[in-house]
Amino acid sequence: MGDRYDGSMISHVEAGRSTLHFDGLVKAARALDVSIDYLAGLTEDPTPADDRSPSNTSTLQRVPLREVADSEGRRTDLASAPPIGHLAFRREWMETHRISPDNCSAIEVPDDLMEPTIQAGAWVLVDHRRAIRQGSSIFAVNLGDDLYVRRAVYSDQDWLLVGDNPKCETLAWPREARVLGQVVWIGRVL
Repeated sequence: MGDRYDGSMISHVEAGRSTLHFDGLVKAARALDVSIDYLAGLTEDPTPADDRSPSNTSTLQRVPLREVADSEGRRTDLASAPPIGHLAFRREWMETHRISPDNCSAIEVPDDLMEPTIQAGAWVLVDHRRAIRQGSSIFAVNLGDDLYVRRAVYSDQDWLLVGDNPKCETLAWPREARVLGQVVWIGRVL
């Protein structure tokens, strides 16, 4: 906990002869693996807040939000992109739809080429286990440094990447395109 917060200091706090400043309280809670509320006497439950987060409750599952562009605007590989946060989904809903939170990511749609179905800036839940093209399903697809959220459409013995927006150019499915997963949920601001 640092030089300032040694065993002697903790003994003084326990005996009531000294108090901890907020930074010391945080360090003590981490070192003792208890909550700050427990140290302050506000609860009898010593469980740290991280262990009480939605990922550990019986009704919610956490899914990582991933940034698909780095700080300079370059696209990054979704699998290696660090989480920037989490979304919580009801466990029952995920089980009903056979979605595993360990195999999903939520990403922001980078363009308006799926409008009106999916708006630019909407968040979508991508199920990485569902990476086999199926007609008319929507997928997150890596193509070089670009991320596409598009429909996979089979036409005339060839797969196409199709946007719902009329201004979206239909692309023949490139050989180097890599399906990251199927879009199984859409969230957006109204």
